[in-house]
Amino acid sequence: MRKTRFMYKLDEKFGEPIEELLKRLYLKERKNGIQISKELGIKWSTVYKLLRWFGIPCRSMSEIRMGRKHSKETRKKMSNAQKGRKITWGNKISKAMKGKKQSEEHIKHSSEGRKGLIPWNKGQKGVQKSTRKGKTFEDIYGSKRSKEIRKKQSETRLKDREKYRKLAKERWKNPQYAKKILKSLFQKPNKLETKLVRIIKKNAFPFRYVGDGQMVIDGKVPDFIATNGSKKIIELFGRPWHDPKNKYHSPKIEYDRTEEGRHKFYESHSYELLVIWDDELKDESKVVEKIRAFAGKHVELYEEVLNCPKT
Repeated sequence: MRKTRFMYKLDEKFGEPIEELLKRLYLKERKNGIQISKELGIKWSTVYKLLRWFGIPCRSMSEIRMGRKHSKETRKKMSNAQKGRKITWGNKISKAMKGKKQSEEHIKHSSEGRKGLIPWNKGQKGVQKSTRKGKTFEDIYGSKRSKEIRKKQSETRLKDREKYRKLAKERWKNPQYAKKILKSLFQKPNKLETKLVRIIKKNAFPFRYVGDGQMVIDGKVPDFIATNGSKKIIELFGRPWHDPKNKYHSPKIEYDRTEEGRHKFYESHSYELLVIWDDELKDESKVVEKIRAFAGKHVELYEEVLNCPKT
């Protein structure tokens, strides 16, 4: 392989071919890459690249460590770390744990957990197959005990659900997080939102689309926000996801996702809300009238400015 310009520069600098120099330092004098890099004034990674380039075999870790001795300080640290420790490899757990005592709290907790339970292999000798396979809680623990277990499990699940719900709400308050998630989940604006955007632009209503996470109000992402200084919001709702009377969803829709709940939420943040349902977009004229009535005087003034003759 041909030498690079960098290699020729090294040849000139040290007055010796770099290949011969590396063989002498690495193979004969047994210096490592860091020592060679300091001597030649180049990076240690470059040293190893040059070794590979010239086909000089690199030493293994065992070869590097061979004959090396730890310093007095290192040996002292190692001995101090091993003091009082006993090797229990190959011993039984009972022997390894001999002389060690469990805390009273641990003993109490484990005894309470086993209270009233009969071991499945009681009175049996030798290796036994589990008799619990394919059985229900009632079969194993009895109806009273199984009810307690189920109750504890449901309480734990509810606590966890509430915990993660709060965490999710906090995350959604961050506009960057909201924008990132909305972008990854689905395209924004969607078909219906694009239709409403077209209606708003066509009629020159003072609203702009922010449903892609441009604006977040306490964890909620509005669809349209007023651009004329008034604190007004337009939300486009789909019946299956926001209407409690709709039969699409079997579980109940949360209150804050309903029209009434969303109104109260935005009112608490000093915003006025107009909800447009997805089926209302079939009649464009009604939607236009609805937005005009909601925007009020601001729209009338805006239209006057647009229609006034240019001087």
